[in-house]
Amino acid sequence: MSSTSAVRRAPGGAPWDITGGFMGETVRLDAKRTGQGAHAHAMTLVGEFQNPPAYRGTYGFDGDSSSFRHTTSYHC
Repeated sequence: MSSTSAVRRAPGGAPWDITGGFMGETVRLDAKRTGQGAHAHAMTLVGEFQNPPAYRGTYGFDGDSSSFRHTTSYHC
């Protein structure tokens, strides 16, 4: 993953700066919140590659990476 951060925003969610991570057979994304409010300050997403192209795993906030399940589609 490049050292340049990217901002992603979920509908209705806080904006996040991706601060680190990697993508391969597994994925890990670390991010920090850039918006205002009483939301979590950090997020970690982890998962394993699936076919068709997607990552399935969990994510969490403020140091936890296993609070919620996710399936994240991967488009080239």
